[in-house]
Amino acid sequence: MAGIGFPGPEVDGIRIHGNPRLGEEIDARVRSKEPLKACTHCLGSSGPMVPHRQVNRQGRTEWLEEDNRADIEFARRNVRRQALERHVPPVAMRAARKGRRILDYLTS
Repeated sequence: MAGIGFPGPEVDGIRIHGNPRLGEEIDARVRSKEPLKACTHCLGSSGPMVPHRQVNRQGRTEWLEEDNRADIEFARRNVRRQALERHVPPVAMRAARKGRRILDYLTS
């Protein structure tokens, strides 16, 4: 999460050591329907294919410093589009695209 500005483990994390409610908190997290906040920064299987490679310390540092914001935003838009296509009838989707094109033309 380096360079993205994510607040840290206090948002999604569960304290492991000295936590008398550890089991309850893990159970609640596993059963929760709400995605982790960290998941909004992950490309999951929607991102570009990248070959696996083993890296040394310098390679790890370079990997952490990579700027993947454009890929993340592309994946978000793509996932939203796919969800809309699954839940919105094709006629309504075409109307929405046409309306978007008209709005883009009027605001440009």
